Amino acid sequence: MVNLYFGLFLFVSLAKQIYDLSVDALSPMYYFLLPSSKIRDATFLFNEEGKNVISIMSSAGYMYTQLMDESSSAQHGPFYVTNVLEITHEDLKVSWMYTEAM
Repeated sequence: MVNLYFGLFLFVSLAKQIYDLSVDALSPMYYFLLPSSKIRDATFLFNEEGKNVISIMSSAGYMYTQLMDESSSAQHGPFYVTNVLEITHEDLKVSWMYTEAM
């Protein structure tokens, strides 16, 4: 689990790197990439079990989520996030998608 008090979250358009500075200042704990577009924004969420989840918005308008656990850590190199968040609701007439301002 990432300790956000001592953590550093490095954001560039191609990747998200998360460091735990109390452990190692050179190697990221997590290194997230998207398969086909750039990263526009990200936020951290915490589920009912107290586990960290990252939510990423892509330049193509998709929302991705990934549980931040051992399997998605940077221990094995960059991790491609492929879990697309599907948003459906009976009151929605059109699908929601982020687009850049022209």
